[in-house]
Amino acid sequence: ALSRRLVSYLAPGGVLAVQMPDTRAQPSHALMKTVAAEAGFGSLVASAQVPSTKADPAQYLDWLTEAGVPAGSVDAWHTTYYQLLEGPDAVARFTRQTGLM
Repeated sequence: ALSRRLVSYLAPGGVLAVQMPDTRAQPSHALMKTVAAEAGFGSLVASAQVPSTKADPAQYLDWLTEAGVPAGSVDAWHTTYYQLLEGPDAVARFTRQTGLM
């Protein structure tokens, strides 16, 4: 539904650019609820969600083509960025804005 609505706003020859985090498989995010539960906070985070994409990149491509975008006109890719983190709380500092919601 969102893909179809966004595509409908494009002028002829227009461009839609989208970037979204895909933290579904990142250990830092996958372990957040587990660590919280082990620390005794499980009930506080039981309904929390780790923000991320809802589907694989291929599914987003399918949604765009279903919305009327010709598949050959889409440039889609998935990128992993590696960060060098230093200090005992580096992962917590790096992920604190993208953690549980």
